Amino acid sequence: MDKLSWCLSRIAGTMMLKVFMIVGYPWETAESVKHDLLHLRDVLGRVRPGPQGGRIMMIVTWTPFSPEPLTAMEDEPANISTNWRDIILHDDYRCIFDSPHLNAFSLPQIPGALTLYKRVALNRGASVEQLRGIASAKTIDDAVAIGGDLHAAGAGLRVSETLICEGLSTSNAEFSHPRDED
Repeated sequence: MDKLSWCLSRIAGTMMLKVFMIVGYPWETAESVKHDLLHLRDVLGRVRPGPQGGRIMMIVTWTPFSPEPLTAMEDEPANISTNWRDIILHDDYRCIFDSPHLNAFSLPQIPGALTLYKRVALNRGASVEQLRGIASAKTIDDAVAIGGDLHAAGAGLRVSETLICEGLSTSNAEFSHPRDED
């Protein structure tokens, strides 16, 4: 809020601001996300217009949480049952805030459950045959029938458990790349 007010105190034209948000962490529910959106609306409502009549256009891009390899949350579940797109793009939340000096709205390109499942299947080591089947699946149910519960907590393989780095030491000068030995 303070940073946005600060920006508006210094601009006369329009500033475009793109914000990236992750939704669907394991502890989030549809209700908690709705509550957070309403809270964000309240916070944005406290942004003060600037003396030069500037305006901020805030575009929010939403991405469902994906347990990414080599992160602290790689063993967490991916929520493929909640339709985040329907929640965020509901008429009550699509326009997050609208005033003469600040407009905030959600972009409608929110990946769905099938896209999330495909990403998790790849990250969690689905077989080539599974990946081919999942890639051609038309529904989330079809994909899960092929890949199983790869989206569940702790399921599948972990890059962090299977990656082996040979030749690494504490000094970059001692690092040898396999091509260096050719």
